Amino acid sequence: MPPEGEDAWILLDQTLVSYRGAGELRKIHTRVVRVLTKQGRDEGTFLSRGFGKTVSKIQKLKGWNLRPDGSTRKIDRDDLVSIDADAFAGRTVSTEVLSAATLPDVEVGCIIAFESQETLKLPLGPVDLVFPLESHPIRRYILEVGVDLPFRTTSREELLSVRVDSRNLNAWASVIRQSDRLVELEDLPALPKDEPWAAAGLEQVPFVSLRFQDPALTVCPDLSNWDGYAKWIHQRYAPMIEKVQPVPMEGVSARDALVRLSQWMRTSLVYRMVYLSPERGWIPERSTETLRRRYGDCKDLATCLLGGASALRLDGSPVLARLGQGRIPGDAPVNPFLFNHVIAAIRLDQSLGFPAEVQTPRGRFLLVDPTSRTTPLGWLPVGHRGARLMICTAEGATWVEVPDSALDRERVEYHLEGQISSEGVLTGTLRILESADALGLQSIAQAEGAKGLKQHSLRFAPQALPAHWEVVSIRPPMQPEDPFETILKIEYSGARIQKGGEWELNLPALVRPPAPLKRTKAKRRFPIEVPPGVDYHWTASLKVGTEASPVCASGRLATPLREATWKASSQGGMLDLALDHRQKPVRWEIKDQDAGLQALRKDRSDCLRFLEEALAFQPGQGPATGHK
Repeated sequence: MPPEGEDAWILLDQTLVSYRGAGELRKIHTRVVRVLTKQGRDEGTFLSRGFGKTVSKIQKLKGWNLRPDGSTRKIDRDDLVSIDADAFAGRTVSTEVLSAATLPDVEVGCIIAFESQETLKLPLGPVDLVFPLESHPIRRYILEVGVDLPFRTTSREELLSVRVDSRNLNAWASVIRQSDRLVELEDLPALPKDEPWAAAGLEQVPFVSLRFQDPALTVCPDLSNWDGYAKWIHQRYAPMIEKVQPVPMEGVSARDALVRLSQWMRTSLVYRMVYLSPERGWIPERSTETLRRRYGDCKDLATCLLGGASALRLDGSPVLARLGQGRIPGDAPVNPFLFNHVIAAIRLDQSLGFPAEVQTPRGRFLLVDPTSRTTPLGWLPVGHRGARLMICTAEGATWVEVPDSALDRERVEYHLEGQISSEGVLTGTLRILESADALGLQSIAQAEGAKGLKQHSLRFAPQALPAHWEVVSIRPPMQPEDPFETILKIEYSGARIQKGGEWELNLPALVRPPAPLKRTKAKRRFPIEVPPGVDYHWTASLKVGTEASPVCASGRLATPLREATWKASSQGGMLDLALDHRQKPVRWEIKDQDAGLQALRKDRSDCLRFLEEALAFQPGQGPATGHK
């Protein structure tokens, strides 16, 4: 029977991957889907994203739509339409192509089938990384690999090495059949949709790594171990690291020279991805060329920084990282597609006193992410929290863990000043001080100016359409340790709401309680992981015209997820308020999910009650004891 509550049911997802020699892979993919709802009709469209040119190409395509009335609709490769994939990517120019074909007359109850044949010849060689889970459940999943050389010889095939490594399958499939060249799964669930705070990284999601090691491919990396891949990366980067000196660096210490170089790059170079050949996805531009163009992707900016370090007689290496998709496990199979980002490591003979320095068996390194325009040298952006990075040295791979002490400190201060009329209209200014781009304000100001900053900051407004909300001042950091500052002039109604004999204040930029959790019958698939939050400090000085005393002169909130303190005082028609808040990191494993969900719900309840008491005031009465 079809699973309940799903839009479509994938009856079969089968991929046959064969190595054809000379680095070429051939994929034959068969997919059969039953459409269960109107939303599931999207399964009637075949989509394929490829690198274009000679790297990837759809050779064959057939599609069938078996309708409930017994009739059939068909399409083939002639119906395939290809468009520039960069139309859907803001800062990318590449050779990537999006190919699509749509079956006609798809409706609920249809059985959709596609069969495609694709050839791939990637710059990194015959390697792939496959994630079986999709947005719909899968009845049967098959991944089979093999060798199909045009001129077959027993001796040649014996030299080839075929490696299939899988991870995390047992927690997802009801039946697993696996051999050295086959992975067959049954009853895979849909990728979970409603799991807030899900730790959905490589340590949890199922994936399969495929590698064909062909000794005849001398230009491709050796993927038999991490050292081989790291050496290959280092060899490709080394000739691109040319000495550059965009700012004067003579007569100062190495520490100050690196700070100057980093400051210049953050203000003068633009992060942009331009891949006019498929190889550019993995090979950087020369540092001198990046300097001339004034833009580059993560590889180019890392190489440019290392070129500047080279001018200071400091050696460096590229560092492979994975951003936003969970850390790389210690037992991960060797596969280049585990990485999606590149930063830089500068080798140090002695410490320069930066938090982002790491000591390794191959020496001491300073880690730098040149793509972050808001992170000063010596720190790493918070996106690297808990990450495992691979420094690619000439000797091989050096893995390092990013300590929390190396991360830039996210902090934000709000200072509200103004007056609230008897009709509840607040007029005043909101001053925001932001460190480490904690709210994304500095990045928005750099990219879009005051107009973009206004739109982005409207999320702090207590109502959707305030009468006045304008950016009147923007001050970028003068020194790396300085915060970004902006001042808003604001006016809106509903700042004071009468509730019986009390007032309730409705003020901008206050901490908001977490959204309520949806109650579902299904058990969670992922652990619950709440990361540390922004250090939050909020003050207000407001003239209210009449005497008003806080119901809560002081209060404290402490849960497994947060700590907060509140202070309020009133004198001569003025209210002085202060709220400090910090979200704490916490994790619950799958076996402890009931306790975790209960803690999340209680945290929301406690937070609502804390804020309700903190924002309540009584005309002409003394302060009461606060929330404990």
